[in-house]
Amino acid sequence: DVVGIRQLHFPGDKKWETCMVEVRGTKRKQSFSIMIIAGGMVIAKEEFSLAENEIRIIERSIYKACSIDVTGRLMVDGLSEAGGIVYVACTYNPMEQYKSESISWSDFTEGISCIENLCLYDTQLWERCEIFIEGCENRNTECMITLISDGEIHKDGKIDRLELFGAQSGTFSFEINKKVSLVVAGYITGRPLTGGGAQITLTGFYE
Repeated sequence: DVVGIRQLHFPGDKKWETCMVEVRGTKRKQSFSIMIIAGGMVIAKEEFSLAENEIRIIERSIYKACSIDVTGRLMVDGLSEAGGIVYVACTYNPMEQYKSESISWSDFTEGISCIENLCLYDTQLWERCEIFIEGCENRNTECMITLISDGEIHKDGKIDRLELFGAQSGTFSFEINKKVSLVVAGYITGRPLTGGGAQITLTGFYE
């Protein structure tokens, strides 16, 4: 069996300095695949096995304002049960912290579900924004997403045919530097037999 590691997401509202991931095995023997993703780029990827109470530490320097995602898989190594604990600690400079506003949309579907009411209004001068997408366990989902800034498609804002297998996630960052409205439009579709589902969060950052 394979279990996805999820919900280890740190938004880009701070200037992160370091990211430390501690992984502990809790059964006799298990395998892990761990990735640290900073600002959409993979900065660490390690695969290893751990015995019960054995620990592996992965640490990387960041030194920029960006999202951090820790993801991966826990796998059975042999015929026995597998288990693990993943602890993440990220340090940041409190003098370089943005304010933020977020709005989320989620749905499950056997066919097509259109994204609705995912909008941040032009109440702030948005320095940048992030779109965080997370699928649902035991469902396979395909997404088509577009970021619309001030009524026009952002120059980097079209995300076509993003596939989420189970609870996979992804973060997409965009420079804005304007006092404009931000809208996420698009849809999710479900695969035959499993259906689909996702939660999408739009976050805007300002000083």
